Amino acid sequence: MFLSVFLSGDKVEKELQQEMEKLPAREELLEKKREFLNKKIDQLELFAKKNSTKSRRGELFYRKIYFFK
Repeated sequence: MFLSVFLSGDKVEKELQQEMEKLPAREELLEKKREFLNKKIDQLELFAKKNSTKSRRGELFYRKIYFFK
């Protein structure tokens, strides 16, 4: 959209085509990030569960995690 103000129609179409070609790679990257973050969340939950039985501080951390879910 913003590009159309400064570029001619052919250039805009080329730019859009290039951006469309990049979308699958970006989607794959975002999916990898999502998987990593979900894995990290699971690890933190497990850590919090283990520590919740051992200490008051761990229990508060565990409750905090479930509060923000």
